[in-house]
Amino acid sequence: MRLWLGICLLLFVCGESGAFAAAPIRYEDQVVRLHVSKREVDPSSPWQSEDTVQQEFLGVVLPNGEILTTANTVANAIFIEMQRFGSTERGEAALVFVDYEVNLALVKPVATAQLLATKAVTLGEDVGMDESVEIFKGRDAYQLSRLPASLQDVAVIGAATSAYGLISYALKVQQNGLGWSEPVFLHGKLVGLTTGQDQNFVQAAPMLLIRHFLSDHHDQSYRGFPAMGVQLEPLLSPDTRRLIGAGSASGGVRVAEVFANSPFLGKLQTNDVVLAVDGVAVSEQGFVTHPTWGKVHLKYLLNRHFGGDELVLKGLRQGREFTVQAPLQRFDSNRAPVVTYSYGEPQPHLIFAGLVFRELSQDYLKQWGKDWRDIAPSDLLFTLNFANKVTAQANTRRIFLVRVLADPFNRGYTELRHKLVATVNGRPIAGLSDLRAALARPVRMNGKDYARIQFAPVGEEVILGMDGLAEAQARMARTYEIKTAASFYGMP
Repeated sequence: MRLWLGICLLLFVCGESGAFAAAPIRYEDQVVRLHVSKREVDPSSPWQSEDTVQQEFLGVVLPNGEILTTANTVANAIFIEMQRFGSTERGEAALVFVDYEVNLALVKPVATAQLLATKAVTLGEDVGMDESVEIFKGRDAYQLSRLPASLQDVAVIGAATSAYGLISYALKVQQNGLGWSEPVFLHGKLVGLTTGQDQNFVQAAPMLLIRHFLSDHHDQSYRGFPAMGVQLEPLLSPDTRRLIGAGSASGGVRVAEVFANSPFLGKLQTNDVVLAVDGVAVSEQGFVTHPTWGKVHLKYLLNRHFGGDELVLKGLRQGREFTVQAPLQRFDSNRAPVVTYSYGEPQPHLIFAGLVFRELSQDYLKQWGKDWRDIAPSDLLFTLNFANKVTAQANTRRIFLVRVLADPFNRGYTELRHKLVATVNGRPIAGLSDLRAALARPVRMNGKDYARIQFAPVGEEVILGMDGLAEAQARMARTYEIKTAASFYGMP
């Protein structure tokens, strides 16, 4: 009888192959909590920082002992701590590498003993449409919550930390408060990392991006994710197709503009038609066919490349087919005149006679909240949306007046704010260096020097005498407790 019971027990725990059944996966051993202290620069007072805030994110343990998380986790971080689920101990973690363009980052524990009770995740593959996955969210210090989700769409979105357009999952889930680097699992393998949430849909980085990021060099030789430097538009109108000689062609998108830094500058022209990318046919709406996801935007093909890779395009110019290729360049959000991000870095600025000038950035506009694209100052939004083309000079910046530090020296102008600078003393301004140089050449009138600052687009003007400037700025530094003398024009 005992022998029979023993055989039954053995059959219960063994598979058909005779091997013992695998132990269930404990996800709490593969996921860690990241406690991050962050301190951002005050947007309106860029010489000082705001109060430190504490935020919590998640990360997954990789086979090499590093922790994969999002770039949003480490943005503006001044201190990072790692904590295992089920442990009360926290240990310091250090940043290994971050790519803000695709919102992915690597950190590692300062003391490797923190990883002794952890296990590395197994990397999975890309998820199929309508496939069910699980998102793991921290429930408390000891365990994770398992949330069912399904893949509803694969689309191109702008990264939360940059302006780069990248392929992202849209996972339908009946849960709020997600998008804080929660891992996505399928059959026990990592298949995504959440990056944000919009109502019942969670955005997540797919394995396409994660594997690309992990396989790169995480140092100065990092190749990153590239862009074509070309603006493409759908080509749906039969009249437009006939006009540019594409009436008989199948599919294809129109080249609307070739940017100044594009590797295809001189190789593509406006009104060329891109028919195929890397041999993959492009539809008239800019989609290509993916074996798992169906129709996806052609930027998916760019997301597969590294900076420096050759991209081959099949084109059409006035009815004649041609082929061009060029080495792609790593995308840089800050290449345009309006800076996208500057995490963890001082905000370039200049105070002249109490007028606070700084570079226009998306980070500044985002202080108006989730609806910033609708409610931020209209002139600044117009500049971002319609006057932000990449120029041949990489250091071109849009300078604007943030506000005025009230003082008798600038009486009459204290209500001015959010004004784009056009010229100073008759000189066009395309950066803080231009501003300093122009202020150093004041306008001479009736034996006195003046600064004349003109704003765009309505031509408002500020005129301030230069006499007594140093004393006035010293007074403002004391009044407003600005301890960094370099913030002021002309002060050492």
